[in-house]
Amino acid sequence: MNPTKKSLLCIALITTLTACSGSNENAPTVTPVSEKSAGIFSLATDDTAFEEAIKNALLPKPTENSFAIAQASPGELAADSSSSRFTSTYVLENGVDEADMVKYTGDYLLVARNSNSYQCCPACSCAIPFEGNNNNDSQIQIFSADTDAATTMSIAAFTINDIVVPELDAEQVLTNTAQITGIYTEGDQNLLVLGSSSPAPLFGDAWFSSTYWMNNISYINIYDLSNPSEVALNWGASINGNLVQSRRIGNVLYLVTRYTPYIEGMTYYHSNDPAVTAQQNSLINNAELEDLVPLIRISNGSDAEVKQLFNPTDCYIPTDSTAESSADGSITSITAIPINNPDDLSTTCYTGNAHGMYMSDKALYLAEQNYAQDIDEKDSTIIHKFAVNSTSTSYSGSGEVDGTLGGRGALDFRLSEYNNNLRVVTSVFDFSDQGSDTADIVDHQLTILAESDTEYALTTVATLPNTDRPQEIGKPNETLYAVRFSGDRAYLVTFERIDPLYVLDLSDPQDPIIAGELEVPGFSDFIHPVSDNLILALGKDVTPTDQGFAWFGGLKVDLYNVSDISNPVSLSSMSIGDRGTDSEALYDRHAFTYRQMSDDQHRFAIPIDLFEQDPELPNEPGNRTTWTGSGLHLFEIDMIQTPDAAMINHKGEMRTENNSGDGYQYPSYDYHRSIFHDEAVIYVDSQGVWSAIWTDPETLQGPVNPAP
Repeated sequence: MNPTKKSLLCIALITTLTACSGSNENAPTVTPVSEKSAGIFSLATDDTAFEEAIKNALLPKPTENSFAIAQASPGELAADSSSSRFTSTYVLENGVDEADMVKYTGDYLLVARNSNSYQCCPACSCAIPFEGNNNNDSQIQIFSADTDAATTMSIAAFTINDIVVPELDAEQVLTNTAQITGIYTEGDQNLLVLGSSSPAPLFGDAWFSSTYWMNNISYINIYDLSNPSEVALNWGASINGNLVQSRRIGNVLYLVTRYTPYIEGMTYYHSNDPAVTAQQNSLINNAELEDLVPLIRISNGSDAEVKQLFNPTDCYIPTDSTAESSADGSITSITAIPINNPDDLSTTCYTGNAHGMYMSDKALYLAEQNYAQDIDEKDSTIIHKFAVNSTSTSYSGSGEVDGTLGGRGALDFRLSEYNNNLRVVTSVFDFSDQGSDTADIVDHQLTILAESDTEYALTTVATLPNTDRPQEIGKPNETLYAVRFSGDRAYLVTFERIDPLYVLDLSDPQDPIIAGELEVPGFSDFIHPVSDNLILALGKDVTPTDQGFAWFGGLKVDLYNVSDISNPVSLSSMSIGDRGTDSEALYDRHAFTYRQMSDDQHRFAIPIDLFEQDPELPNEPGNRTTWTGSGLHLFEIDMIQTPDAAMINHKGEMRTENNSGDGYQYPSYDYHRSIFHDEAVIYVDSQGVWSAIWTDPETLQGPVNPAP
């Protein structure tokens, strides 16, 4: 074997992309594995191979998708243990932290504010003092908390207004427009601030437009938080491309960015005009390699370095180089940054899209959803797996499943890694019989994938429904609203006019089964596993009509006993408000706060915008409702160790906004977050920081904001 081939095999087969370097004294000891055959991706053998692949992908395609898609930005029980005195960001997977706009260290509360995010009700006092006088400034606010007295105090605030960008032409980059997309804290030592010049959308055609992912900048700044009154910037980097998602495991930050090369004069659409097509081909073919690779600019103190984000030979390209590319010219990169030594970052990439991601503590999965161009064809989702190896990632293989991850909410809930298998729930649409009285245009499917031992691929272990178990998940035409995996179970909620809850037994991955189901009014958007025997669900009340549709009602909180998975039982249910009542927790898990107080009692909180029907009108589900106020609602789950008797108790509300009755009013539009620390509750909304004692939520302290 020649040295070049040996080197490439080393890169492809061992568990870190950098372990082949003899200069890396800290490289882990790796047990060699047998050689696998190539999957749909292979490492680019040289710069020329990468260049040809990306140019092939850049060629405009005859058709473009125009379907809306939601970000798959999704596990195990994510509740705090009873030994913790305070809550942290609610996450899908234990040990895998997620960026959010609010973080709490136990000593300090850090709040990220973008200056264009304050949209308040006309009669509310929502003007927050802000350092900076234009919409291009973003700010970090730092507070301390006296949890015994349930009070907070402003310590400092600083504006993120010095964002470094890669050295590109002025026409390509709009400087000073970056907005904070999320923050992380590493204890009381480090603050990580992430941002993007054009944050990735949750929905829409932009996912399919190659031009959306062009000329955008993502950034990461690492600050020394040891002295919160004088926070110092230790390290910063900006990357060509849009931030898709991020996660943190231990002291390593993982960034997924997506980038489309910019070629001056290029029109990024298919044209039937031969002259336009010839010009497009000429511009692409004449582009230099350096025009195709994203840059990263690193600032470390007074030093700055601009370089390519990755070496082309660290990028995966289609194994079949002769096949017509289905990609749109985007490059998806995974950058691992050791927080304590960020200069030692590493990047892996592939030529293709990333519509969203899911990450366990062992692997990162990127989903690429393909929508059929013909009514007789079915949509599919390609999933790429990258193993997490300390400070790097390596490609493990790809697999394809029928259907897509759908169009609602946080779709990473539909993926879960367990015992080295990936479980995926997709929705398969069939419009070929649309319009007939018996048409069923959507089916929901569970697929279990495993990493192949012989090739870089994810192979199908089982699907459900199947020939032996044909029962469908959901009734005809029902939309899949909520999915939650917990160990060897999955809970699914579908809805059209009534809410069936399905319990799937996944203990035998080769033979998954629908173990039980329960029909209840309404639907659920969010499911939280309370214990092995109980699950909590948040959703909406629904009133079906004789006309074939249903009126949505108020917010619904349900507790189910699933100790007998063949017979799930509704234990406790409560409704809050009327039609229009909503909660951010239904679509953003970070707005949900949960804490295990003891084995027998848990607490949780959700922000609620309360709408109520005019008392002078008849009590009918379709009548007009009015916003009456907003705040944080507190709940307890009691008698958890006795599942048959467990119940939910509403413990009160921290009301922070009220309708004054002076004309039409509506709630503030901003994020809402809460923290529990001992008996203190801290609540962040558009007006500032509030606090109260759990047993007396009506007695509020606040709002507290930084001094002007």
